[in-house]
Amino acid sequence: MQKYKITVLVPYERDTAPGQRFRWEQWIAHLEAKGLSVDLLPFSTPSIGAARRKGARLRSAFLFARRYLPWLFEVFRAARRSDLVVVFRNAALTGPPLVEAILAAFKKPLVYDLDDAIYRSPDSEDNFWRRLVRCDWRCGFIGARSVLVGVGSPNLGDYMRSFSDNVVLWPTTVDTGRFDVREQPDETAIPVIGWTGSHSTAHYLKVILPALGSLQRECPFDVLIIGAEVDLGAHGLTGRCVPWSAGTEIELTKRIDIGLMPLADTEWARGKCAFKAIQYLAFGTPAVVSDVGMNRDVVLDGETGYLVEPGGDWAPALRKLLSDRALRQEMGRKGRAHVVENYSAAVVAEKVARDLRRVLEVSRQDHRSKPA
Repeated sequence: MQKYKITVLVPYERDTAPGQRFRWEQWIAHLEAKGLSVDLLPFSTPSIGAARRKGARLRSAFLFARRYLPWLFEVFRAARRSDLVVVFRNAALTGPPLVEAILAAFKKPLVYDLDDAIYRSPDSEDNFWRRLVRCDWRCGFIGARSVLVGVGSPNLGDYMRSFSDNVVLWPTTVDTGRFDVREQPDETAIPVIGWTGSHSTAHYLKVILPALGSLQRECPFDVLIIGAEVDLGAHGLTGRCVPWSAGTEIELTKRIDIGLMPLADTEWARGKCAFKAIQYLAFGTPAVVSDVGMNRDVVLDGETGYLVEPGGDWAPALRKLLSDRALRQEMGRKGRAHVVENYSAAVVAEKVARDLRRVLEVSRQDHRSKPA
């Protein structure tokens, strides 16, 4: 088997960003087993990450500027030793695709991978200056200069085919060995309806809190929110919000009996990779999700959970699951099997390896055919 060396440029430090963790960080071991040596090169550092989490904009900008030039040298040194460079989302945290343009100009084979509609403004608060700094146009620019584009959802693929003829679907995945089936709680335990995410996606959850409050007054259940702080009491809800951490993620998510993934029907949301739903199903937990984008591929309506029309009533689906423990277990069992077959790290990384080897072989043949 021909061995290849790949450099993957990622914006965030390791083990901090879900998309990065459940794509390239998780795929490395599987790719190396297929003869692809992977070097992950983040732009962000712990100090930059800490400043960004605190909202310290001036310090973030200072640290960004100080990091940029040394990082450029790291990138080009790594690229020289590599057969191929992968860019996940964008090589740097923000700004124009400078390093991507330089690599393409020097004919270094590029692969572009994205897991969100980052060519659009997010559904959360946004403004002109953020869009200007973010350079949303970079996706098309990088895609047009790449030998292969990987996308986390079909909607992203539809967009990127405007710039590339070589677009492949790479779903975001879970390690189904670590994300194993949870133990079923005692029959007398009150069911837990839960949501996992971040502050940036909590606005989707807030829309359905009034419906959850009304439902809780007629059916007993607890609410568990992981990774964001929302005002449950304002809607008469009993439950708790807990911070996310890599160390407690699995333990906390396993406490959920019914998982939620509400979304708006927007271009940004349609580009999402349904990862919350994949997580729930991996644990054998049924999911109730908005009928938007890739959610309908992950959650098979009536089999592994329920789809709810955007703006629709969440109560009927939740009521069914709350009242029927056997139904929750059966849907959870089917959901787990669906994830193992289609969204496990081992299965998807094997496809990623095949696709990367294919473009590497083509690039190698093209290089050999060039006149000396």
